[in-house]
Amino acid sequence: MLRPKAAGTFGDFGAFSFYPTKNLGALGDAGCLTANALDLMQRVALLRNYGSRTKDQHEITGFNSRLDELQAAFLRIKLKSMDGMK
Repeated sequence: MLRPKAAGTFGDFGAFSFYPTKNLGALGDAGCLTANALDLMQRVALLRNYGSRTKDQHEITGFNSRLDELQAAFLRIKLKSMDGMK
């Protein structure tokens, strides 16, 4: 018998949308990515911060895709009630 797995716990990457109309919605556009390997997450972290590990030193072309603190705080509060949602 197969055991059910939670979303984001299998495969190389998991992607989540926190669009406001979702069951775990932020106040605006938001999302997150999970990975099963440290090297993958380090690459994603590099991409999300303009391709830079340190200020003004860009290793690759990246993006500004960081979740702001207000969105993170709002989602953290809502996340506590997710297990009870059906």
